[in-house]
Amino acid sequence: MRTFRLSPSVAVAAFALTLALPLEALAADKRPVIFEPVPSANTRSYFANGEPFAIVTTDSAIVMLVLDPADLVAYNSYLRLWCLYYSKASEPVLLDPGSMARLVSTKIKKHESQELAPESPTTILKLISSEAAGKEILQIIGGALAGAGKAMAVQPTTVIGGGTASGASWSVNDAADKRGAVTDKAARRTTMATQETETAYELYSRSVNAGILRRNTVFPGGSVNGYIYFLASGKYPEYQHVVALRFPHSDVDVEFNPAPGE
Repeated sequence: MRTFRLSPSVAVAAFALTLALPLEALAADKRPVIFEPVPSANTRSYFANGEPFAIVTTDSAIVMLVLDPADLVAYNSYLRLWCLYYSKASEPVLLDPGSMARLVSTKIKKHESQELAPESPTTILKLISSEAAGKEILQIIGGALAGAGKAMAVQPTTVIGGGTASGASWSVNDAADKRGAVTDKAARRTTMATQETETAYELYSRSVNAGILRRNTVFPGGSVNGYIYFLASGKYPEYQHVVALRFPHSDVDVEFNPAPGE
């Protein structure tokens, strides 16, 4: 299994944190906490209807991420990572959230870090169903992107379940046509911001909505999206997080800093 050692730039950034507000003010702020992705060489950060998104481009994939709090039960706090993976690889790619994803949480005042593995889908499914998680994705993620003025007639394909511990293998309907549409439209954009926002919605609208992300085989030109849950280390405003993803052909590290929402 590949290491989760962070890239040097991200590791340094974790100890040179600049918050949108001083930590004390952030903790006292009554607005909900959000986590803003930090731009880097291959990561762009943008907002869609108040929701902060990261979009990461590698040689073999396009990855979209949103990190936010999720209070599933009264006695535990969770962080949920919405992850969309679009494959540009030439062969099928196996995505296994349990082995490919880690959340490195750093307590801002003490610079103490903890590496968190995802909660198992079996554990999360006792707290929220895939159907409910899928509906939240449609409302929160789809609503934010569509509300930004990029809505299209086609709706996301939703596949729920599979019912096995290993998950299911999915590919997007009409993958070749849809992949061509995304590529052709993206190529015609006149600015990076417009390209990313419109491409983001197109990628989302053609992706399989898994609800809770489980083990999946993604075929060339296909994509899947869903939630990965982590048990939070402590109070949301006190921690900065780095999402570390180790895909078969690429590594993705994205830093998220706490900030007041709306």
